Order: sequence, then structure tokens, then C-alpha cells
Amino acid sequence: MVRRRRKYQSGHLYKAGKRRQVWRARYMEPVVLANGTIGTVLRNVVIAEVRDVPTRRQAQALLDEKLRGLNQGSHRPQAIVTFKEFVEEHWEQKLLPTFKPSTSDVYRILLRKHLLPYFGEMHLCDIGRADVQAFVVEKDKAGLSWNSVKHLRNLVSRILRTAEEWSYVSTNAARGARLPAKQLSPPPKVLTPEQVRALLE
Repeated sequence: MVRRRRKYQSGHLYKAGKRRQVWRARYMEPVVLANGTIGTVLRNVVIAEVRDVPTRRQAQALLDEKLRGLNQGSHRPQAIVTFKEFVEEHWEQKLLPTFKPSTSDVYRILLRKHLLPYFGEMHLCDIGRADVQAFVVEKDKAGLSWNSVKHLRNLVSRILRTAEEWSYVSTNAARGARLPAKQLSPPPKVLTPEQVRALLE
């Protein structure tokens, strides 16, 4: 049997976005389909933000590194499953019961209100670090407290870490996601001696 030579890929790199410009790339990737067979899908992923990687040559170098495993044949096909499917069919059923009831209740609320509306329809293997960072920034701009944003980031990381451990993804995309700067609480207001005397009178 003659094996077909693997086709080398360089990907298609382009800029996208207006306020927040990013380098995006399209390329073909082998995946494990729902029936267990190997197929291919067209990936369209964020490589980096233009402000961090200003030149096309630098962005292409990052893309080449991302495609290295595909071109060398060492890439392990990942399963196609959405974030919502993984959470509802696997994580909630197998892992959520291991937490304390109070923790489980909080996680369910955070999932339904924040995580599933944002990541739900995205394939697990398509979620990149830029996606998680954008989620963190969006929640901070929405007015959530620093601690709330931290809890959301940690929950995303916990779910993706489980997906990594169970071989649904090769890496945890939330690893390294930065939190916004923590705002210092304003100093307490102290009455002046004159205000104290006026209050007593």
C-alpha cells in the first residue's frame, strides 16, 4: 500500500478587527469525528494581537510553530466537541458532584450566566488564549468586581484543565490569562475636629 505524502501547510495569515486588531490564521487540521473516524476541519484561530506582534514575519513565525506538529506528523487529532457539550455531558456529570454542594451551586450559576453564553458554541480545540483573555477583559469592562472576574477565569481554567487531562484538548488555553489590575479601595473618610464638634453640638 502506497501512503499519500502529507501535504505541507503554511496556513493563510491575515489581520482582523478594528479596535482590537489581531492576526488570524486558517489551516486544515485532522480531527476525531463524532463517529470515531479521522476527518479534517478548517481552523480559523487567533495567533496574536497586532500590538504585541506588529509584523507579518513575526506572526508567520508563530503560525509556523503552531503548524510544526501537523507538518511533521506528530500532531495528535483532537475530538470535535463544543464547550457546552463538554460541560453538560461530561464535566457537570462526572466532576461537579465531587465539589462541596455550595461550590457546585455557585459553579452552575457562573456557567449558565457567563461561561456558556460566551464559550458555549465554540469547539474546545478552537478556544485559544486570546479568546480567554478577551473574555476576562469583557467581564471586567461589564463592571464585575475583581474577585468575580477572578472566579470566572479560574472556572474556565478548571474546565479546560480537565479537558486537557481527558485528552479533549492538547493545552489549557486559560493558562496564563491575565487578570485586570486590582483597584485599590478609597481611604476611609475621617471627620475633622471641627466636624466632630459640630456633630456633638
